[in-house]
Amino acid sequence: MHPNRFTLLAIVLLFAGCPTQDPPLPDDDDTTTGNDDDDDDSGDDDSGDSGDDDDSTPAPLLWPDLPHLDAVVDLARGSTPVWASLISVQDDDGVPAFASYAYADTADRTDFWVASTIKIYTVTAALVLLREQGLSLDTEATFYRRTDSADPWSEDLTVTFRQLIFDVFDHSSNSAYTLLLRFAGIDWLSTAFFTPAHGFQSTALMVPYVSDRPWRYDRGEQQRIVLTDGATTAERTHTWSGTLYDDEVGCAFRYSSRANCSPPSEMAEHMRRLMFHEWLPDSERFAVDPEQLDWVRYGDATTDVMYLPGSPWAEGVLRVFPDADYWHKAGRVTDYALDLHYVDDVTTNTRFAASVVTESTTTAAYDRVSEELTRMLRTPQTYVHLDWLVDGVNPVNADLWVYTEVAGTLELVVKPYSADGMQDSGWTVLPGTTTAVDPGEAWFALTSDCLDPAFDGQQHVRGRFTPTGEAPVATSDLHYVVVDVDVPCP
Repeated sequence: MHPNRFTLLAIVLLFAGCPTQDPPLPDDDDTTTGNDDDDDDSGDDDSGDSGDDDDSTPAPLLWPDLPHLDAVVDLARGSTPVWASLISVQDDDGVPAFASYAYADTADRTDFWVASTIKIYTVTAALVLLREQGLSLDTEATFYRRTDSADPWSEDLTVTFRQLIFDVFDHSSNSAYTLLLRFAGIDWLSTAFFTPAHGFQSTALMVPYVSDRPWRYDRGEQQRIVLTDGATTAERTHTWSGTLYDDEVGCAFRYSSRANCSPPSEMAEHMRRLMFHEWLPDSERFAVDPEQLDWVRYGDATTDVMYLPGSPWAEGVLRVFPDADYWHKAGRVTDYALDLHYVDDVTTNTRFAASVVTESTTTAAYDRVSEELTRMLRTPQTYVHLDWLVDGVNPVNADLWVYTEVAGTLELVVKPYSADGMQDSGWTVLPGTTTAVDPGEAWFALTSDCLDPAFDGQQHVRGRFTPTGEAPVATSDLHYVVVDVDVPCP
């Protein structure tokens, strides 16, 4: 599924930081889509009634403030450190518009290990360099190296860029990443690619991920890459200047003596620029071949590349949007689990890019945080958190935290554990738990009535908030509770 489900082409609006008011309308001269201006040039007499009310000024988008974002992450993460940045996407009269949000002060921090997420940068860099040379993805790259200009070149290996890029996304190949880093070169990346014009302020790549030959990239060696695309040949040579770009941009985490770093905001921005390339002004586009970028984003009849909705990293997102499309690049090392992704759910018209980092030896915290951020974006006006439940009880007691901008009712809903807890249908309200809720945020302690044998045994359970007006229903994540009707009920 193509993510850019729009019908008009115009300049994109980007709102950095957490918006606190409706975004301003663009100037007239920035919104043309074929006409010279936004004035009525249909030939109709302005003095007459056109039959329409007033369509000269479209209504501004209403961006949610998401003041509960930090609380949502804190409730999900427990004691696990988290860094996160989000870019929400809305349809602005057929054109994508964007608003950025972040967890606490983490958007621009680099005090974590980026692991494999940054491999996506070397893919985009390769596309830029291929277009610059007029070469295809099937170009063969033969890698050579030498220690000194007086030495002969030592040949290492030959591989196509299509294979390298596929391997980066398919199994996060360290050797493919290292060769792409070696192809671009540290100096070129930091001086020509990681620039403010490309959305970078605090990103640097100094560390290859393979030390064995023939893939090894020794920063002190001279590099020569011979490119062969059918009858076309080209050559790329470079030698690292010795500039410590990780120090220059202020990388705050060292994996070795040198660092790779990129803050969550720049990761999310990179994903935005890849997924919405066609809709961006020229100043924000990477100079890539659109067909090559399409292959990276959408693959072909037999190959998925960046589009991986079946990835285990999507599990948290898919618990909220079971049919969502998902593009991503993940990273996992001993103490960190993180993912950069773009989500498009056609059913609810929810679209966003996110970079979520967790300092954890497992992916459990990442799964919880990614799920709850997705749940928050699904119903931005209302959010329900259901705390852990005690089993073997009658009645059921539950603690819930609610954020809502509208009044409504809160309740616990259950269905037999043998049923599908992911289906929206088949839920039953636990008697006695329906509670009126006013706008605001608060904890609620709900206690059911004494339950009859119909509720005995293991039950799926969620918290559910139903707004009084037209806002969508919000539900918590899925839990289970064991009801024992033989327990004396007070």
